[in-house]
Amino acid sequence: MRTIWSTIERAVLVLALGAVTTLATAEEQTPTAVELSGSRLFQQNAHRLYEANATRHEVRLLRVSAAFKHTLASASSIVFPTSHSQVIDGKEFVLVVVNQASSSNPTGFCGVGEEGALYVLELHDLRADPRFSLTVQSCLKTIDLSSDGVKSPYSAISWNESPVGVRVSWQQDAKGNEATRTFRYENGKFVEATQ
Repeated sequence: MRTIWSTIERAVLVLALGAVTTLATAEEQTPTAVELSGSRLFQQNAHRLYEANATRHEVRLLRVSAAFKHTLASASSIVFPTSHSQVIDGKEFVLVVVNQASSSNPTGFCGVGEEGALYVLELHDLRADPRFSLTVQSCLKTIDLSSDGVKSPYSAISWNESPVGVRVSWQQDAKGNEATRTFRYENGKFVEATQ
């Protein structure tokens, strides 16, 4: 039994230390973990999602749907735009951008480019369920998040307080325009707010 607790404590420590380090994107850093309510952390490792609770010395693998599991497994990178979750109507949500390679030919068109989709995941009962998704960047469709060259382009994705929801800013959206859009939480769904 002591060996099991020792292993769990080491795993919690590794995940907690990983949360302190950051992944470099541009000049600014992106979070490697998301702070959840109740002193918990949400992280990814090897294309799987985990919840770590240092107080209880637990690291738990979160269940996802088969389709989202495939999306995560084939990702070229997984990024957290914000370092904290958002509790809306008693439900806890996290923001995750899952990037896929634009092409399997590294010397072809968009060979090293990525197609990025934002997912708003609802966390409950050791599950992470996508409740909203949106293409936020694409080499193939020329969609770019806003960036000043210093901050991470993922800082263009944030929680919005009023109306409660998600805010995304693009340097160039799917229509080729500079745009900022808010997707408010309404009746259990994220819908685009009208200006």
